[in-house]
Amino acid sequence: MQRTTRRAGPKPTIANPGERRSLGLKVSPDVKNELDAAAKRNGRTQSQEAEVRLEASFRQQGLLGEVLQLSYGPEVAGILLAAMTQFGAAGRDAGAMVRGTGDEWFTHPHAYDLAVLAANLVFEAFRPPGERIWPGPGVGDPVLTPAEAQTKFDAAARNRVRCGVDALLATIKAPDALALTREMQRLTTQMRDLLGPTMVSKISREKRP
Repeated sequence: MQRTTRRAGPKPTIANPGERRSLGLKVSPDVKNELDAAAKRNGRTQSQEAEVRLEASFRQQGLLGEVLQLSYGPEVAGILLAAMTQFGAAGRDAGAMVRGTGDEWFTHPHAYDLAVLAANLVFEAFRPPGERIWPGPGVGDPVLTPAEAQTKFDAAARNRVRCGVDALLATIKAPDALALTREMQRLTTQMRDLLGPTMVSKISREKRP
């Protein structure tokens, strides 16, 4: 069977400063209609509205990293950004192999597990070297052996982490479940709005290790 080859488009050229260039592109009817409506609201031509929105999209590319850095510091922001990128990339890749998931790969267990694996691999890549060392005996624990103390500390630390996650998830699922700080209330409200009611209803805390 004869193979057909796609014709290559024109080779991109560099635009000089101050020079206006035309772009040839096709969009879906929905995008075209939304662009027209936005241009009318803002008193711009269709071309002007498209340019404004393209410029805004380029300016906002680094916004996520800046927000994470302000919230958690540069090192944690870098780790989170890398993990988030791989979480989404692995999920989309797995979702492409599962019929019917489309952009909703996160609703498929297998695709979601692979996304979690990708994120965890990033987190593990930044794990500091050396063994976990128990910080020292607590009040009333002088009779514990080092191994017993390590086990007790690990159990207490993991329980503390679980309690923190439980509190967060419970508040996302039921806004009035816990009394939180104003900042945490703002964040959980944002999380709930981003997730939407369908995803919020799926929150489960029963299968966590």
